[in-house]
Amino acid sequence: MKAFSFLIAIALFFPAVVVVPDAARSAPKLKGCLDSTNLRQAMSGRGNYMLFDRNDRSANHDGPINIREKPSVRARVRYVAASRNPVDILKQVAGEDGYCWLNVRVVTGQSTTQAVITVTGWVRGDLITTASD
Repeated sequence: MKAFSFLIAIALFFPAVVVVPDAARSAPKLKGCLDSTNLRQAMSGRGNYMLFDRNDRSANHDGPINIREKPSVRARVRYVAASRNPVDILKQVAGEDGYCWLNVRVVTGQSTTQAVITVTGWVRGDLITTASD
């Protein structure tokens, strides 16, 4: 009986230690991600998205946004597009920098005076918004 009481005393005074495998720990929330519903709509062509830098302080919010070869700020810039340029979303991946990255197709120069350029590349998720925002 004394051994049982001793075990109860130890259990009360020392909190239980739980070992959780790395895979079971919740990952930190990534920034700039589309939820599964919006991503599915965007990838099926039903979404209406555009490039947009919320931190751009210019009058028209039409500053440059880099379209990159890979989902990283260290990747080579493939093209520089203007903010508010429409995009088609092709894919979303988790970046090592804490952001979601979106693989996009950008079509620029859609007026009669400019050549049409189509570029596919990666943009950090926080630089894309719905056209209605």
